[in-house]
Parts: sequence; structure tokens; C-alpha cells
Amino acid sequence: MNQRTPLQIFVGRAVLLAAAYAVIDAIINPADTVNYELRHKKRVVYRGITYEDRFDKRMDEHEASDKVFDDCIYDDAKARHRAIKLEKKLIKRDQPKYNIHHTRG
Repeated sequence: MNQRTPLQIFVGRAVLLAAAYAVIDAIINPADTVNYELRHKKRVVYRGITYEDRFDKRMDEHEASDKVFDDCIYDDAKARHRAIKLEKKLIKRDQPKYNIHHTRG
């Protein structure tokens, strides 16, 4: 007989629970937000987030602003709360000149 040990049963249930959480999280928090950075001469001058379907409009807004940049890099869409967390972390790390939020503390 191949009886599973209590540890094997626990691990199996943990894997199922993690999978269920991932499915529920994807339903509740859709991957709809991208992180992006504006660069000037290869230096990050601004970091931001926007809804994926609004990305082109957001770039138009930046081009109409006083920001000087010559390149934009963006990543894959993710849940908005994850994008916000990443944005804060990267702004604190890089201190881009056009970001005024999240630069302290």
C-alpha cells in the first residue's frame, strides 16, 4: 500500500490552496496595469503606471507636458496593486527627477 505521510498530505493541500488563491486573485485583480519608465539619454527621468488600454493616451499626455524624454520602456500588465507596489519601490530606488511621490521614506 502506498499511504501518504501527513507531510505529503499537508503539502498536497497547500499546493491546491495556492492554486485556488492564484485563480481567485486573477479574477478579483485582473492584470490590467503596466509599469513604465521614461528615459532621457538612457537615464530614468520618470516612473509611472497606467491601465494597459490607456497607455497610448498616457504617453500623449507626457509628450504634451514639460517632461523631457526620448524613450519609454514598459513591462507586462499585472494587477494594479502589484503595479503600485513596484512603482513605489522603483521610485524610491531611482529617485527620477520628474517623480515627486514616493521619493521619501
